[in-house]
Amino acid sequence: METTIRSYDESLVVRKPYDVTTLGRYDTIFIYSEQSFPLPEHLEQQFITYEGRLILIGNIPETKNIWSSFETDGTVEIFSLQGEPMQSGLSIERVVPNKYLQTIVEGERYGDCYPYIVSNGYDIYYVASTRVEGLKQYTFNRLLNNLYQNQSGHPAFIRLEGIDATSDVEQLEAITQYLKSQHVPILLSVKLNPTKIKNHAFKQNKKLLQLLQSLQQDGARIILNTSISNMDWAIRYLAHQKLYPFAIETEDLTFSYERYKQIQHYSNLYFGPLTSSHIGKVQHILPSTIDGLPNLTLYPETLGFVQQNETSIFRTWQHKLQLLIELPASVLSISYHPYLGVDPLKEVVQKMNQTSGIQWIQWDEYETTVQNETMAIAFSKDRTIQVTKTKPFYDQWLYLWENKTTETVLWILVGLVATFVTLFIFYIVRMRMRLRKRLFRERSS
Repeated sequence: METTIRSYDESLVVRKPYDVTTLGRYDTIFIYSEQSFPLPEHLEQQFITYEGRLILIGNIPETKNIWSSFETDGTVEIFSLQGEPMQSGLSIERVVPNKYLQTIVEGERYGDCYPYIVSNGYDIYYVASTRVEGLKQYTFNRLLNNLYQNQSGHPAFIRLEGIDATSDVEQLEAITQYLKSQHVPILLSVKLNPTKIKNHAFKQNKKLLQLLQSLQQDGARIILNTSISNMDWAIRYLAHQKLYPFAIETEDLTFSYERYKQIQHYSNLYFGPLTSSHIGKVQHILPSTIDGLPNLTLYPETLGFVQQNETSIFRTWQHKLQLLIELPASVLSISYHPYLGVDPLKEVVQKMNQTSGIQWIQWDEYETTVQNETMAIAFSKDRTIQVTKTKPFYDQWLYLWENKTTETVLWILVGLVATFVTLFIFYIVRMRMRLRKRLFRERSS
């Protein structure tokens, strides 16, 4: 919920009701509650004269007369919103209709309609459920779009997923060549796992490595996909292959504020689902930040994965696209596995290019930084990539040690040989000095 709202208003702050002393500083207030609670008396008095917008979500707080036009009498399970069926039923608060209420979004159950989002006509709105993921996201974003008048259109991108050292070079080359021919910016999600990289190192697939380096030089950007615990190693590993991560994606999907804080330590950009429950679902529709972490931007999955066989999928990417373009502002993002080949991708690109208001995001013009313990990688608006090693010798040693490459053995041998040569030279010099002293004594006597 917070992520969704912050994608429209980055100044959003989250507070508990008893921690709020004055309402005058806020032009929009959201009250989110999974169970009813008495509104603090000092806030109730201020709400009487409050002139901003108010959005109530979930259970309506107990109050004497501020929002008396909103009344509920239990719950009801609905199975569609605005005529769109949902994959599973949604329990909502049952709003009691009256002459003051205007229904903005309604849900249906066996032909009966129930208000889901309502307004009293005086900048007070009520959303009858705390769940806003999936299809609920579309309807909730419709309300937010109306409130904030966001007209940013439809920024779009395609993320090529699951690229690793075993990826098929010919397939990836065919797909990226097609994207370039259609002027679609290329995002490459490169997956690294330290337990597998030793057996399937990128250096062993030189054609793939050369292709990725060439694509990067032409403006493609690399998203590093690895676990948070391996992030420092993975950034270093890619950089030593002259592949520079531009953003982060991770399979660690049990997120907390501390997890996001760790991500921000490495990167300003995060792609992918927010939690495991969001995989394949709409989570938020516009890029968002997190309270307290203003430098981290979360890019959403909206259209999800393109799959070869979509007969078992409840809502295909084409269906989601139709829902998203009905909004004044939404990101259109596709995840695509290169092993599917180029033909399904052509359908995606053609369909998206036919969408009114679409703007392919030019990632190579983004200014951002990725860093780890030993280096910083800066991406500039002029498409240049600047790598600064803050600890160059330590970086080299860590890379060799972490990856246990043959270079490690060679460096150790070089060290041993150098040590031996140094000791040998020292021994020769010492022996010569002793010999000179002996000759001097003999001549003196």
